[in-house]
Amino acid sequence: MKGFSKLLKKDLILILNNYFLYVTLFFAIFFILLVNFVIPEDTSIEQSVYVLSEYEEGNKLIDYFKEQELSIRTLDSREELMQYMVNDFNSIGFILVDNQNVEYVLQGYENEKTKNLLALNIENMFQEFTNQIDIKTTYLVENNTVQKIPFNKSIVPLFLVMEPALIGLFLIATMVFSEKEEGTIKAYAVTPGRMSSFLVSKVVLLIILGFISLFLVALTTVGTKANYLYLAAITLTGSIMGSGIGLLLSSFFDNISKSMIWIIIIAMVLSLPFASYFAPNFSPALIKSIPSYSMMFAYKEALFPTGNSSIIGNTCILTFIIGIVTLILANLNIKRSL
Repeated sequence: MKGFSKLLKKDLILILNNYFLYVTLFFAIFFILLVNFVIPEDTSIEQSVYVLSEYEEGNKLIDYFKEQELSIRTLDSREELMQYMVNDFNSIGFILVDNQNVEYVLQGYENEKTKNLLALNIENMFQEFTNQIDIKTTYLVENNTVQKIPFNKSIVPLFLVMEPALIGLFLIATMVFSEKEEGTIKAYAVTPGRMSSFLVSKVVLLIILGFISLFLVALTTVGTKANYLYLAAITLTGSIMGSGIGLLLSSFFDNISKSMIWIIIIAMVLSLPFASYFAPNFSPALIKSIPSYSMMFAYKEALFPTGNSSIIGNTCILTFIIGIVTLILANLNIKRSL
């Protein structure tokens, strides 16, 4: 235990001297600034809808539309409607002339297909109002509403995956190559100390860096509503996986220049599931088999709980197994090469 504490102390000094800790803090602070001050909460491009009624029954129709939670704004005159639309390029207008005629006010860039869709929508709304169809709705789970996540905060899981799986992989490999060039590994190999302890100290170091980044980013972007126990568990096993892959990769090469192409390839593979995060329909089996895929959604569940905690448990088991297997292989390969 005493020997391991010395190894850990040595590695802590190493990350300070090589600015690894400052790099981690820089990325975390940079991301926090992006989320809180640069990236918008809402990126939707929904059109504004302005409505004017020129007959009394039309006001009842407008009230009915509002009861259906349609986002419309009512105006009092044609001049007012035109002025609002001139100042809002992404808008359309409707003037209810009488119970049989509706006048569209458009910007001029709409094609025929868009115009036909607008006409069809208005016709359907008129029919709904006239017939007043009573639609009965049955909910399988009462009050089971999906939380709407602001866009800027929805990308937080991606950064949390990057820290242990991508940035951690690169930092661990860089540390090992630095010690190879200095002859530290060969010197340690002739001591009574175990090579496994040498590697585990690197893992513990990455876990520490992962926790620093995790709590700094999560607290300043999402706040206290997240489940930090789950977040810590995912980061713990994810750091084990990232460090294991980094140690295994570095065990095959003598310096970072020879391994750089493989570091880039592995980083690209681990980044592929990011596309599926924003486009869930694009989720082929190959993408789902990459561990960073389940890590993204596990982090999302921990940050914005919906009750689907099983994905967190499955992700922790998967990343832990990958981490242990890669660590064992790295240990064996380093002993063989020495």
